[in-house]
Amino acid sequence: MEIENLAEKLESWMQFDTWHTSHHLDEERFNKALQSAFREFGNSISFEQFKLAMEYLVSVGKVSKLEPVYLKEIIDNLARKGEIISSYLCDTEA
Repeated sequence: MEIENLAEKLESWMQFDTWHTSHHLDEERFNKALQSAFREFGNSISFEQFKLAMEYLVSVGKVSKLEPVYLKEIIDNLARKGEIISSYLCDTEA
């Protein structure tokens, strides 16, 4: 999977200025973006792939800029959350 393709799926969530918050609408958009990514690429998406896709969107200016230290922390946390969901889906596949 190309990172740019995964980034395209995540952009639907990260295009909002509040993508990095825990607001319920951002949580819903995050989950829908992951669902779209899993449908397209399968359930096995790693922390590193999520992280690189999010960093790519930031680097090409597709999402709002945040302080670099905060940005690294939030991307790491959300990439970890994506990986946990991926792991759960892989573990419960029939």
